[in-house]
Amino acid sequence: MKRIFFFLLLILGLLSNVVNAEQGIKYQNSYFCIIVPESWNTVYIPTSIRITSPNGTSSILICPYAQQQISLDEKVAGIEKDYPLFNRYLEQSGNLHIDNLDARFSLYVEKNSDNIKEKYLLNYDFYKDQRFYMIWTNGNYDNLETDRKVISEIVSSLKVLQ
Repeated sequence: MKRIFFFLLLILGLLSNVVNAEQGIKYQNSYFCIIVPESWNTVYIPTSIRITSPNGTSSILICPYAQQQISLDEKVAGIEKDYPLFNRYLEQSGNLHIDNLDARFSLYVEKNSDNIKEKYLLNYDFYKDQRFYMIWTNGNYDNLETDRKVISEIVSSLKVLQ
């Protein structure tokens, strides 16, 4: 009985995320389709999209890249090794699925000279048919919790077309 109850709660939670993601503007190019909240601003680039929060403090960039001949883990490790050069530190990373594709996320923190967390960089990386996709997000660290909810909705709405 408890399992059924928790299963129903899980389904309701997933459906509420889908409903929330559906309340927005659909953007589609030849590579992917996403739903962007109406209050967020978009700049369309032929193969990519840049999305900024209403107050301009957070942004998301979604880009497909040419075919890569290395694994997803190797690609992410190469990106991670360069970040300490820019005073950015890995705070969290993990695996997830984006449009049923294996993906990795990495949360980096940028600190100021007083060692106070100022900015976040939350990156998602995945492959589809050897094409590499990157989702770069950044913003003020103080807004991370709020921004991450919107970012998760946008990322979960992403459908890769090729």
